[in-house]
Amino acid sequence: MRLPGFLIAGPALLVVAWVGYRVAFPDTEPRVEIPPAPRIVEPPPPIAPPPAPVPRPLAPGAFELVDVTGSVEVRRSGRWIDVAPGERLLPAEAVRTGPEGSARLRDASGDEVFLRERVKLEVLALTQTVAELLLTSGKVRASTGGERLAISAGGAHAVAPRGARFTIYADPRGAVAVASDAGEVKVMARGAEVAVGPNAQTFVEPGRPPEDPVAVPDEVFLAVAWPEAAVQQSQITLRGRTSRGADVAINGRPVSVGADGSFAVQVPLREGSNRVEVVAEPIVGPAKRVVRDVSARTTGPPLEADPSRLYDPPRKP
Repeated sequence: MRLPGFLIAGPALLVVAWVGYRVAFPDTEPRVEIPPAPRIVEPPPPIAPPPAPVPRPLAPGAFELVDVTGSVEVRRSGRWIDVAPGERLLPAEAVRTGPEGSARLRDASGDEVFLRERVKLEVLALTQTVAELLLTSGKVRASTGGERLAISAGGAHAVAPRGARFTIYADPRGAVAVASDAGEVKVMARGAEVAVGPNAQTFVEPGRPPEDPVAVPDEVFLAVAWPEAAVQQSQITLRGRTSRGADVAINGRPVSVGADGSFAVQVPLREGSNRVEVVAEPIVGPAKRVVRDVSARTTGPPLEADPSRLYDPPRKP
């Protein structure tokens, strides 16, 4: 069946009319563009701090040198060599400090020994539980972490159990002083033995047994006999007295102290004013310092001669 022409042409005209309208009158309504959502940037994860260094375990049978300052040397294979922190000290080796040197020794059992200036110390034996040292000169402070720590000096032998803290001093003439801060320290010499408790000290004179312990004084005594006027020589004998067991130095030089605490030493002087410092340090406690200026006049006034009068006759009285 054939459709009439107007039925076909009608819809076609409507389509053409709609297209023409859209071309002539485009859609002018504003287009709303929705911006894209902002991208969320995740913050970087925090940087973790580097792990703390794991302390190196101490080797059994050796002391480690820590807190080394100034001149510190170790005797190894018969030679003295400079050392730095972290060096190890083995049995049969020795360590010494210079005038401004100091060091701390530590072993695997927890024993610690602090060396002052001018100290010479040798390791005799060292195991997991027992340490034996030989103090040739100077002063050391020790604390015991193992079962036993023994330090020999002169003719004395000091033995401390675990948890003890003590000081031992070997003076220039061979006398020994031992004082305890904590725990009981046994001191032996010449077949005799005394027990030194906290805040007490004992003295061992060369060739004699240890004396009965006495209380550590609150402060060190120091008296010096100074010249009252200018001296007419290039040196003086400076005399004084201090507490027993005190370490005395004059202008930085160690001085030998007698059993009664007296000392006498020759002090060189230069022309004019000389600053002289005397320091007395007890075995434990603060030091006492005395300073004085000493004048030296070793030359007389200049002589003036008149050559024209060399041949004048002597004057009559």
